[in-house]
Amino acid sequence: MRELDQPGAGLPPSEIFFLNAVFKTASVFVSDQRALRMFQREADTIMEIATTIDVDLASRPVLIPRLQGIEDSSRHWSVLMTIDHLNIVNSEILNVITALQKNETVGTVVDVAAYKPNPDVGIEVIDQFQSMNDRYQEMVQQHKPLKSMARHDHPWFGGLDGHLWHCLAAAHMRIHRRQIRKILAVHGIV
Repeated sequence: MRELDQPGAGLPPSEIFFLNAVFKTASVFVSDQRALRMFQREADTIMEIATTIDVDLASRPVLIPRLQGIEDSSRHWSVLMTIDHLNIVNSEILNVITALQKNETVGTVVDVAAYKPNPDVGIEVIDQFQSMNDRYQEMVQQHKPLKSMARHDHPWFGGLDGHLWHCLAAAHMRIHRRQIRKILAVHGIV
């Protein structure tokens, strides 16, 4: 097996160009509520998987083929690591949207390498995931509409307002739900 790229190495430039165009075009036609429904549908599917899979399998990292939107360094994760990553990213997106709604500057630079999961994460990450999803949903309901004049940079997509960060959260959940399905397929679970 070849060595995986370092965390934060990014995606191929052509993939970033394609994803950026599709993401920003699609986001024009997606309301905050529709993005929230997409986010919640993906979260519910992930919770269903996480609460039914054997803990030993859920904690065992496996190598999967690289999926569109996933860095090479993120291909050797377990189901629990993937959920941990979602908790980290969703928490940060929640902070970004909240700051943008207040027209405040977000104090952190998005560094993709900083959002990698703990390889030793335990089953408690599932309850944390449910709590994070509940907090995220409450935030979206409180801060309508999410479109904002303020923006915060994403390293692949540039300056995003609150609505675009919200749409990104939903798309990000979908990408990693697909990753979880691929991990399960390697374990022989379809």
